[in-house]
Amino acid sequence: MKGEDRLGAMVLHIVSRCEGRRNFGRVMLCRLCYFSDFGSYELRGESISGSGYILANGGPEPTGFDFLLDELTRRKMLRVSFRHGAVEYSAHPSPVLSLLTPEDVALIDRAIDMYGGMNERILSWISRGDAPCIGRHPSEPIDYSAVRFRDGRTSALGWIEA
Repeated sequence: MKGEDRLGAMVLHIVSRCEGRRNFGRVMLCRLCYFSDFGSYELRGESISGSGYILANGGPEPTGFDFLLDELTRRKMLRVSFRHGAVEYSAHPSPVLSLLTPEDVALIDRAIDMYGGMNERILSWISRGDAPCIGRHPSEPIDYSAVRFRDGRTSALGWIEA
């Protein structure tokens, strides 16, 4: 899991911040990873996780995401349960943030603050309308450099003042 460690740390941090929320499931987890990574790229010229993204399941998700979730579960770092027909995630034990810089954590937290209160359908709709996703076909890689074409709805530039 060496190449996925930073993505794994990001996933565990997001789960630890969002677990127990009614609207938090796999789709929300994927979209929060996307907005964290692409927001970081827009602001700093590099993503947090180093992961590639594809357009899948109605919106962007990290490449190899299901494998990563399986690996985190196997290593007992992530718990997956089913309640009322929905998938729930919980981080166990508390995530190790040593792979993430304080700036990384701040950007992830800002993405959670901006988008974590939305429902999954609205957040998927917003992410599909984000410049890097427009014109992409399912399973096609999403180009980080397209963040320069973002509009005010999704641009991370407003995060600096907020």
